[in-house]
Amino acid sequence: MAQTVITISTKGQGLYEFTAEADGFVRASGVAEGLLTVFVRHTSASLIIQENAGESHLANKRLFCCGKSILGVLR
Repeated sequence: MAQTVITISTKGQGLYEFTAEADGFVRASGVAEGLLTVFVRHTSASLIIQENAGESHLANKRLFCCGKSILGVLR
């Protein structure tokens, strides 16, 4: 079973993309079919899985979960 730790540096609330890191791990593992389990080690963190999200959709998610727009903090 392949296993790794991906560390993502954050600067407070927000959406943080780590698709490239997860994809790199899966490709390097050589696994052709299986299940990828992601564990987020923080009590107030959430994991959003979104396929093919456009920038306007991501902006709406930022606004909903963080009170932030593309232009910055709204509150």
